[in-house]
Amino acid sequence: MRKLIKLVIAVIIGTLLFTVNAASQTASAALPDSNSSVQEDKATVQEEKQEQPKKDPSKLRTKANLKGDSESKKRSKITNDPYTGWIYIPEKHFTLQNGDMMIELDGRTGGFCIFAIPESGGEIPLISTHESLTASYFVIQIDGRNYILTKRNGIKTEARRTPYGGQMVYQVGNKAQLIVDFSFMPSIATSTRVDMLRVTLYTINLAKTTKTIAVKGIFDTYLGEADGTHFSTKTLGKVNREKQYTAFYDEQWVNSENANAAIRFILSSQRLGTPETVTLASKNKITSELWKPTIDEAKGYNSASSYNNSGIGINWKPATVDPYQVEAYTFYISCSTGGIEPAGENFIKQLDEGSVALLPDHPTKLLSSSEAPKPIELSDADIQTWYWENMPSVVDPENTYWNDSSMSFSNVPTAAKQAGSKDFEQKPISSTGNSSGNNVKYGDSDEIDMEYIQLLLDHIAEIENSDQVNDAELEFLNAEIDSVMEKLRGF
Repeated sequence: MRKLIKLVIAVIIGTLLFTVNAASQTASAALPDSNSSVQEDKATVQEEKQEQPKKDPSKLRTKANLKGDSESKKRSKITNDPYTGWIYIPEKHFTLQNGDMMIELDGRTGGFCIFAIPESGGEIPLISTHESLTASYFVIQIDGRNYILTKRNGIKTEARRTPYGGQMVYQVGNKAQLIVDFSFMPSIATSTRVDMLRVTLYTINLAKTTKTIAVKGIFDTYLGEADGTHFSTKTLGKVNREKQYTAFYDEQWVNSENANAAIRFILSSQRLGTPETVTLASKNKITSELWKPTIDEAKGYNSASSYNNSGIGINWKPATVDPYQVEAYTFYISCSTGGIEPAGENFIKQLDEGSVALLPDHPTKLLSSSEAPKPIELSDADIQTWYWENMPSVVDPENTYWNDSSMSFSNVPTAAKQAGSKDFEQKPISSTGNSSGNNVKYGDSDEIDMEYIQLLLDHIAEIENSDQVNDAELEFLNAEIDSVMEKLRGF
C-alpha cells in the first residue's frame, strides 16, 4: 500500500514539473529576445516609482499591520449581553489569575476549575480537575425537567472574559440560559489583594411563556478527603458523615481543606439569603438524577465504587420567570494556602453592612416582550469601568457607574491577568482516556484510576503507622486493593 502511495505522489510531482516547464518555455518563446527592450522597461519602471508619492507605512497591508495589537483585537470583540448588561469577550478556553486565585474556563466542554496561588510553588486545584474540568457542574431545572449543563449533554456552551474575571454560559435550546459569572475580588474592601470570587448565577427564560426555573450546583471537592475531615461549617468543625441542610442560616459556609489549601463556599447571610438545600455526601449521591439527593446521615462518604469520594450539592430556590426575564443567585468563594483560614466571618459581617468590594449581584429586569432583546452598540465610554472599594454591584439597571475612567482587560486589579492556558486535566491510565475522579469503576468499565490506587496505599500506610489502628477500615482498604489487583490482571 505504501509503495502504491509513493508511486501516485511521484506521478503527481512529475506531472506538475512537466506543466511548469512547458509553461516557462511557452512564456520564453512569446517574449522578444532583446536586452535593449528589457533595459528600457526597467528605466520606465524606475521613473514611475520616482513620480509616485511614498505611501504611509502604517497603512500598508503588511503582516504586522494586518495582525494588529492584541488589545485592539480584543476590544473589537467586545460584546454586550442583552439580558444582564455585562460586557465580555468570547473565548474558547482560557485561564485568568488575579492575586491568590485563578480560574480556568473551557467553552469547548463547559468545564471550569478554581485554583489557589500560593506564595511559592505552582497553583493548587481547589476542586477536582477530572473529566476535562467537568467533574463540577451546574444543573438547571425547567418546569420539573433536569438538564445537566455540559457540552456532552447537548448543551451549547461558551466561555467569556469580562473586566472582572470570566463567565461560563450554558444554553438549553430555546428554553433557557444560565450565565455563571466568576468575579475576582478582595475579601477586605480596602485591600487590593484578591482572595475571593463572587459567583453569580443568572437564569434567563428564553421561552415565550412563563417558566419555573431552578438551579443546582455540583462541586467535586477533594482537599479534605485524605485528611480525615471532609468538610466543616461555621457551627460544625468536622463533617465526616453525609449531611443535608434544609436551612443553612447558622452554618453560613462549607469548608474543604487540607494542610496546603482551603476553599470556602460562603452561602448564607442576611444580604445573601440562603440556598434551599445544601447536601454534603458521597459523589455518586449528589450526582444522582434526583433533584434533591437522598442521604443517610449515619453513612460516610464511601460507595460501592469509591472510597472517601465526597462532594457538595447546592440547590437554590426555584423561581417563576417571565419570558426574557432574569433571576439571579449569588454566593462567594474564598481561598487560602498554607493552613491559613480563608475569609469568612468578618467578610459576612461587612457584606451585610454593604461595605465589601462587590455586593451580591441582581439581574437587570427587562420589560416582558414576545421577542428576545437584541445586543446594542456600545461607545468607548460605555465599555469603560473601574474597580474600587465599596463598589456597587457590577450589573445596575441604571448603568450609572459605567464611567469615563480608563478600562483595560490586562491591567491588574482592573481585571485578572491572562495566565496562559494550561492542561490541568489529570490523565489516568485507561482504555477510554477519561477519568472519573478518585473512583475505580466496576462492572463493564475498563477504567483503572492509578491515582486512586496510590491514595489507597497511602491511606493504608497512614493507618498502620497510627496509634489507633482501625481493623475494619484496614480490612475494607485491603479488599479494595484486592479488587483493583484482580481487575489489573484482566488487562
